[in-house]
Amino acid sequence: MEEKEIEEKIKEGYILAEMWFESLALEKKVSEDALKEHIKKLKEFSDVKVLEEEYLKPKLVKGVQHSEKLYSSAAKAKILAKDIYALIFATILYAPSSVIILKPEKFNFDLITVQTIVNTFADLIHRISKIGGKIIIPLPYKEDI
Repeated sequence: MEEKEIEEKIKEGYILAEMWFESLALEKKVSEDALKEHIKKLKEFSDVKVLEEEYLKPKLVKGVQHSEKLYSSAAKAKILAKDIYALIFATILYAPSSVIILKPEKFNFDLITVQTIVNTFADLIHRISKIGGKIIIPLPYKEDI
């Protein structure tokens, strides 16, 4: 996709971002292949267009808990998300280690958008707790509120 076309999409409400993914495996190839497969699945998500992908060389990590050696890999996917919902759902579904929003620099959300986002996270928390997962988040002190 050309830069001009990307800029037009951003004006329409799309979001340009980078998603970083990490992998840790006993074998170098397994670590690399896991990232490639993961980004392949991200490409199938209809509301996100993967514009670029970059894979860093796996590095040998020694002294990791439960293993003498592991291979650590990372990959970056530059994406164009249809809207904030698409970016959030892609983040929930594909669990990147990090998301960096490149453009736009400012957002203007209405009440319904913010309410939908908050309820999406509330639903996710409930789903996790139903399967026995525990989410440990320190409660704010009164001084923090």
